[in-house]
Amino acid sequence: MSATTQAPAAYADAPIIEGLPVYTLDNTRLGSVAEVGDAYFRVHVRWRRDFWLARNQVAYVDDRSVGMLFRADEAELYRLAKPSEEDAFRRFERTPMPGDGASDATWRGRPLL
Repeated sequence: MSATTQAPAAYADAPIIEGLPVYTLDNTRLGSVAEVGDAYFRVHVRWRRDFWLARNQVAYVDDRSVGMLFRADEAELYRLAKPSEEDAFRRFERTPMPGDGASDATWRGRPLL
């Protein structure tokens, strides 16, 4: 019987501290925490451009490191240029869907008859 590997739930409210190394799910070091914001943190990489990661992708934080919920080969998908705080809020905005109290015609932009 084979074991199934599942990533732990995101730990977005973790106390991320500057200077901690950042690792991926497959234990590859990305860099170290250089700056911490409300929804994102900046990762310093020696001899390369720094980048930002979202706190909602954090798997764990302990006194030695920060672990992310993605593998090293997926890191490019999660790297961000410096995000603004409104990007953080816009990313999690909920768009109205049909059946959310508005009629389907209103949601699609057509006037009601």
